[in-house]
Amino acid sequence: PGGWLLMRIIRILAFSFFIFFALINICDADAPQIKLYQEALIYFDNGLYAKSLALIDEAVKLNPYFKDCYNLKGLIYAKTDQPDSAEFNFKYSLELDKFYTKSMYDLSAFYAERDLFDSALAMINDAIAVDSANVQFRALAMECLLHLKSYDLFVKHYEFVDKINPAYSVNKFL
Repeated sequence: PGGWLLMRIIRILAFSFFIFFALINICDADAPQIKLYQEALIYFDNGLYAKSLALIDEAVKLNPYFKDCYNLKGLIYAKTDQPDSAEFNFKYSLELDKFYTKSMYDLSAFYAERDLFDSALAMINDAIAVDSANVQFRALAMECLLHLKSYDLFVKHYEFVDKINPAYSVNKFL
């Protein structure tokens, strides 16, 4: 009867060590996957999506739990008009870290660009639940709310942004 408990403890310890070393690998600024990711960002910012994607794929081979890579893959696929692959990678990034607000924002913006404002609003609301003071999240929520003609909620976000950051320009909504 005690054998199953010992096996369970061993499995939990093995999994914990695996996660621990994966996290160390992610956080090491000199790790090869970090350098590949940073280089891929430069190519992405310059519109060289194929080269960026190739570097991201190399980084993922080194660390398949690198959520930033999957988010960048989502952005690349969105820019290259591959919406199914874009959505898949944004969502996979969120599977790796359900509180990763960058992927929440990027997926929400992806939905908004495709006029899927209900989905965009649901996702950005998740991001706001994690970081309620993020003005960029609120601005995207306000954009969605305008398209959905939900003016009362728009005003609540507008007043909140005006209260926490009066210098932020939300005049584009007026």
